[in-house]
Amino acid sequence: MPVQHSHIDAFLGQLGQALTSGHVPAIVAAWDIPALVLSVEGGRAVNTIAEIEAFYTGALDWYHSQGVIAIRPETWAAASLCPGLWSVEVRWSACDAAGDWSPSDHSHYVLRETCAGGLRISVAIGLNN
Repeated sequence: MPVQHSHIDAFLGQLGQALTSGHVPAIVAAWDIPALVLSVEGGRAVNTIAEIEAFYTGALDWYHSQGVIAIRPETWAAASLCPGLWSVEVRWSACDAAGDWSPSDHSHYVLRETCAGGLRISVAIGLNN
């Protein structure tokens, strides 16, 4: 069955839950290997699970040091690039210990549908706006 917007919503929600709980294996499972990460600082290929684990372990430590206790996709928009590939723009929100939600990261992803019907991040782009 082709991916529907409800699948993307569930994927992003599960990713947010994994980020909130610090469940690195679930975060890793959301990624294709290899993948590409782009930002205004440059791009880099991600070729191993260990690279994803190291990045997210550091990112989760930083979030916690900033008082972030939860992360969720706030708004998102998706467009099919072709069968099996989706372009998804996401604005993430972060919750502090007082329960206040505020805008956090703004990202763009290219998601690939797997043979089993799941989604994986093939390209991640950090947006600075």
